[in-house]
Amino acid sequence: SSLHPLTAAGERMIDATSHTEPVILRRLDDVISEVSRPGDRLALKLDTQGHQAAVLRGATDTLARVVLLECEVPLVHMYEGQETLAEMLALLAAAGFSPVGIESNYVDPKTGFAMDADAFFARDTV
Repeated sequence: SSLHPLTAAGERMIDATSHTEPVILRRLDDVISEVSRPGDRLALKLDTQGHQAAVLRGATDTLARVVLLECEVPLVHMYEGQETLAEMLALLAAAGFSPVGIESNYVDPKTGFAMDADAFFARDTV
């Protein structure tokens, strides 16, 4: 499920039905105090089906405390409005993170090509 509709490429790769349901969205900066203490160093995993950049933009205070980040990144444009891999790398570099690893997730069984991956980042000052 995603906040974004699938692209044509996404529809070819994912056997999904489409429906909508209401959800409550909250910024990570507004909820982080519910699960951590001030001064805690954090590890963060983002897998929001094409909405990762928006989550990061709403987490500037939280990101200052994050030392390790795992983020799903697109290798194929699967969702409308989704940032490209290059845009995600630039966004995370601007936030002070460097990539340290990558692991493919979904592989198209017809082509054998990876469609997305989990990328691992470390804060530059760690």
